[in-house]
Amino acid sequence: MKQFVTAFIIGFVVLGIVYLETGSSEKPRKKSDQPAPKISAPEQATTEVLLSLHWAGITNVPVEESPKGLAGILADDATANLGIELNKLFTEQKLFETEPVNQWPFSLASLFDAFPEKAFSIEMRKSNNNIACVMAVEGTNTITTSDHFSTSTEGNWTLVSSDHADELLAEIQAEIQASGTPYQSKSLFALKSDNVSELFQHLSLPALPNISTVTLSSSVHKGDLLIKGSADLLEAFSFEQEEWNIPVNTIRDPLVAFTAVQGFGRKILSLPALEDAQLEAANNQFYAWTVRLTPFTSYYALPIKDAANQIPAKADAFIASVNNSNPPLVLRNLQISKTDSMVHPGQMLPILIPFVRPALDPDYALAGFFPIKENNLMKPAPEALFDQVRKKPDLIYYDWELTLNRWESLKPTFQILSLVSTNPFKQLKAPFYQWLDAIGPKLGNTTTLASRTSDTSFKFERRAQLGLTAFELLTIARWLENRPLGEPISLVPFLPFGTMGGPSMHTMPQAPAIPAPPHDRKGQ
Repeated sequence: MKQFVTAFIIGFVVLGIVYLETGSSEKPRKKSDQPAPKISAPEQATTEVLLSLHWAGITNVPVEESPKGLAGILADDATANLGIELNKLFTEQKLFETEPVNQWPFSLASLFDAFPEKAFSIEMRKSNNNIACVMAVEGTNTITTSDHFSTSTEGNWTLVSSDHADELLAEIQAEIQASGTPYQSKSLFALKSDNVSELFQHLSLPALPNISTVTLSSSVHKGDLLIKGSADLLEAFSFEQEEWNIPVNTIRDPLVAFTAVQGFGRKILSLPALEDAQLEAANNQFYAWTVRLTPFTSYYALPIKDAANQIPAKADAFIASVNNSNPPLVLRNLQISKTDSMVHPGQMLPILIPFVRPALDPDYALAGFFPIKENNLMKPAPEALFDQVRKKPDLIYYDWELTLNRWESLKPTFQILSLVSTNPFKQLKAPFYQWLDAIGPKLGNTTTLASRTSDTSFKFERRAQLGLTAFELLTIARWLENRPLGEPISLVPFLPFGTMGGPSMHTMPQAPAIPAPPHDRKGQ
């Protein structure tokens, strides 16, 4: 389960969605019986909580009778083996000794060693341009520190404090004396930052665009990890909320994943690969879904106005626009096929066939990598699923998946796409993939919602066994175990498929016939 330490740190970078329940985890300063000294208003305003983070330890994870859920995954032998293998990997690659990790005001190696068995916390604050940081790890631990850090104990906790941290250290010591822990929150995991940009700057991490503050907390409910959070933005949302217009006739069962997004439709059509085609947008929404037919049946609904006429009429401009944008190998040397009003913008291998065609719903185009003919065996998706979106007027993002099925669909897709990328798979039997295969049967539904609370803020909620989606798990796996050959592991994850550059494919294989859905629906 040590991969969670990595996930906590890169969650900001990979997904951009880590924000949670509004309750503050900042600890109140202790009051003195003596009159408080006068503090000027400007000096008060300069104190910021850059990071307040804690993990309550594995003993606080509720044990369920079912072997599934978070407790079952933590107790799985495959999880213990993964921790051993990741420790070897990080030691061999000297992750904890490289920049910027060795300059951080806390010890990532110590947290990695402690997780998930022991509780720990990090408090990092800025006052008058000084950074104060105190890390607390449960138990008596030997922690190697630099000259700028001091180690002490309080109760059953080992404390590591930086320069300028005397006041913060005294506050945390008092909290341990009063409650037995260095934090007040009762959450299993909590995170808070009042200045995300400043935090990332001090950790030498790439800045998150337009994120000002973030809070996060998690608990275990019926075996699932329930995560809630919130975030404030530096700038207001650039789009207006629209009434949901779901392409219900195009989205078909048997679904294993469904995503709906506000404010993204026009961005898709304005990408460099599409902007020259001058496709007119019908709305500002975007939909994606995966069907349980083959590993490659993931589809996307693009909001193109009057798509039945725009797609055939602008097919040549569409192909030229893609070709002129220096596309990845999968979309180079594109060919046009207008059979059944379908545009085939190229083909990579005989398996994946990128396509765009008018959808069954007006003002939408259907896109994907595996064309399939609808027939009466493919029923429309259940209205109850769509109601989860329609009945929440402030919703801007909804994602549901059967994580095991989504993992099984994405893994071969990642492998195929990696064949034409600058970051191919190099360790198909690596420990992280083996672990995911082992704990896969314990993964069930994962649901993520983000709702707009004002023009400059939103809230977030996720419910899942591990707190991560299948795509996120695969991205972390590739980051950890598919780094470029001969290069040490980097703290910041690279894109799942690298640049997908490489030479053009001058000889394209003939496309196979478009299959109909299988008639045998057993096991669905």
